[in-house]
Amino acid sequence: MHGVGGVLAGVALMSGGMLPGQEGHGGLRLEGLVVTPHVQSREMRWRREADFSLGARVELFVLNAGSTERQLSAETPVRIRGRTPAQLLADDEWAWHDFPSAWTNRPLALPPGALTVWTFNGKRAPWGVGSSATLEVDDARLPLEVSEPRVWLSAVTFLGKEGNSAPDNLIFHVVNHTSTPLRLEACRLWLPKNSASWRALLPQVWLTNLAAFPADGVVPAQDRGGAEARTGRLPLTYAALEVRLTEIRGQPLTLWAHLRIKREAFDISGGWVAAQLPTGRNSLQCEPFLKTLRRLHVNTAHIADLPGYTDQTGLGGLYTRYPLKYFNRLEPFSHYDTDALLPRIHAVEFLGEP
Repeated sequence: MHGVGGVLAGVALMSGGMLPGQEGHGGLRLEGLVVTPHVQSREMRWRREADFSLGARVELFVLNAGSTERQLSAETPVRIRGRTPAQLLADDEWAWHDFPSAWTNRPLALPPGALTVWTFNGKRAPWGVGSSATLEVDDARLPLEVSEPRVWLSAVTFLGKEGNSAPDNLIFHVVNHTSTPLRLEACRLWLPKNSASWRALLPQVWLTNLAAFPADGVVPAQDRGGAEARTGRLPLTYAALEVRLTEIRGQPLTLWAHLRIKREAFDISGGWVAAQLPTGRNSLQCEPFLKTLRRLHVNTAHIADLPGYTDQTGLGGLYTRYPLKYFNRLEPFSHYDTDALLPRIHAVEFLGEP
């Protein structure tokens, strides 16, 4: 059995680990654990004396290893170290969590063989590296160790063709801080059956035809490597990635990550660039202004459909020549949530400022 851990730095997703495989009564099993230790610089000067008692963000990959469906809802009895997530928040030990008690919209039906991912963010050292706890869910008792990560996924990126919002391949990077080389063997995604059941993730086929780096597929000790895998068209939803490695002696090792599938793109927004001019026209109907935005490499703006601009998509049309991705409330969703419009969308702002 192994444990899994990770580190998060900047915006890079990092996960690492071992294979817990801790099974409790009732068929629930802790399939993986991703630990992201908090980091605080001791080089900075603080206004007040800094608290260097650091916690960690912990993701639990909980598998229904039983033969029957499990119902998980806000009323499901969940305790860790004998207390509920709400009590740990009230006691100022956790900053936030995503356990079933936080799911106020609908219960989760977890089929046999599916997993779900729960997360908590511990504030200080009692929930940091080197700590341990027991998770109790109904009659299941799942021990977990919050260990210092030695191997982790430093980044997972989805790629695809320009103009197509759905990615069709992924790249993952592995950091190996152990004293032994690790061989990349395979990876697989865990995906929901549909968008309504996005918390219940089902295993997909193992992908073994990896374009690895280094080319021999071996990540040296104290070094980095990774691989690219062609997945076929992927849904825009949440997923888990499972990466299988082996030590040179043959000992297996599994890394996990939980993330949202989206094609990686680098956009520069001009913000609120659409304005009514004294002439009655809109600024985005003026070609000199659009040319200026283009020369500044701006490809996104706080806009939605704008007659006289976004509908000019024919040969030589303004939008064809000077496209700007949408960043707005984009309502009604049924209009914008189409295969034709999704490639135009940078982000959806539906709760005020993002």
